[in-house]
Amino acid sequence: MKRILGILFACVVLAAPAHALALRHGIELNAGVSRYDWETTRPNLDTRWGPALGAGVFVEGALPSGFRLGTGFGYRYSGEEVRATASSGGQPYEIRSKLRMQGLVLPLRLEHAIPGVPVLALELGLQAEYVLKVEEKYEDNTYPALRPARPSAVIFEDLTRWYEITYDSQRLGSAATAGITWRTKLFSRDAALTARYEHGLTSLWTDPPEDFDRHARRLSVALRMAW
Repeated sequence: MKRILGILFACVVLAAPAHALALRHGIELNAGVSRYDWETTRPNLDTRWGPALGAGVFVEGALPSGFRLGTGFGYRYSGEEVRATASSGGQPYEIRSKLRMQGLVLPLRLEHAIPGVPVLALELGLQAEYVLKVEEKYEDNTYPALRPARPSAVIFEDLTRWYEITYDSQRLGSAATAGITWRTKLFSRDAALTARYEHGLTSLWTDPPEDFDRHARRLSVALRMAW
């Protein structure tokens, strides 16, 4: 594994002399929240934050002038909830959609130590993403004509099981990342704790015929530990 990571790292730092890099590798765990912007003409959609979890391996090397360049490979699970309003016979009702996604990520990140505070560093990066599976499930309240007399009572029922909505032509995506890192020690090993924001640059899929264009937004905390 160390040899594979070393080769991967070398591919993105060909401009730097190999002997100038102090390589280290390890594992990364991250957790946070995610959501997708739905760029659509429908004004009645309300997206909610969902959980985001991930794990992977990384390799990084120190560069001159306080810079550090890193890459890696990881797995991520994320999801969200979307609510929409509609009406039937003049009575409003709500539809709720839950989504969950599994994918692989390949990041390239550049850190720079903050002058005067060497344990802190600013991070900028780009990230390639590959979707393994996206599933969605709809829930709806009972048909308006059958709702209880009390309008505020909302009863949800599953309409379908989870179903696959991934399109082969849209499995590849990318994101820009930014964060702040705290470098420390954990169990006598080099470690780093990063608060990170991810902004999707591409839509991972589009749902015809309404052309929902979804771009990811994620907030997470990642723990890296040299191994």
